[in-house]
Amino acid sequence: MCFSMGNAIRLLKTKVNSFDIDTLEEEAKEGLLEMIDLFINERITLAEFVIARNAAKQIQEGDVVLTYGSHRLVERTLLRAKENGQSFSVSIIDDPYDRGGQVMATSLRAAGIRVFYSPNLGGLKTNVERATNVLLGAEAIFANGSLHAAAGTADIAVAATAASKKVVVLCETINFDRERVSVDALTYNEIDPEQNSAESFRLLFDTTRDQYITGVITEFETGTGNSPAQAILALLRKQEDPTLN
Repeated sequence: MCFSMGNAIRLLKTKVNSFDIDTLEEEAKEGLLEMIDLFINERITLAEFVIARNAAKQIQEGDVVLTYGSHRLVERTLLRAKENGQSFSVSIIDDPYDRGGQVMATSLRAAGIRVFYSPNLGGLKTNVERATNVLLGAEAIFANGSLHAAAGTADIAVAATAASKKVVVLCETINFDRERVSVDALTYNEIDPEQNSAESFRLLFDTTRDQYITGVITEFETGTGNSPAQAILALLRKQEDPTLN
């Protein structure tokens, strides 16, 4: 079960527990359906739109944005920045096994964006030196601010931080894990079934510690929409209870 599924189930249970014991069955069902529709619209559909909008505002004229592989939020952000009239370039370092970066590179070039493409991490140093900032997509973010993302993401973030480049992560709050922390890439992970043999295996994800992340952009409005990774729990609490300061 992925992170967003766990959060969705927890919210559904909370809604069920909020009903009075005398609530009619049909009324309870209607309330659950309304909550599910609202959840999908706000936490998934609208979330992607808001994140892309907020992140696109941070891309400036002449920037060279470095990213890894392919992620829907990163792609939407770059296309939105192009629609906003910004002229910039994108460096894509691809996952040598997944090759999703090739598909995104084709989409960006079709939109008129200049793209530098590297098929693997061999071009990491050159791409980091050329970049002005780094934009990464997340599978999830743990309660201690650690980033759970496609294997290879940590290499990008560490190299960029060493070169004093800003590393910004895009992630919906539905993919925030408020209960668990992660300090390594082995505790919460999956083995790539296509790269698994008796001699070796490949992990699908890696963990990037929060000190290598400049900020996280979510759908939760915080002025610029860019918050420290360590603020994850406060973001969630305030989102669920707007009366909190």
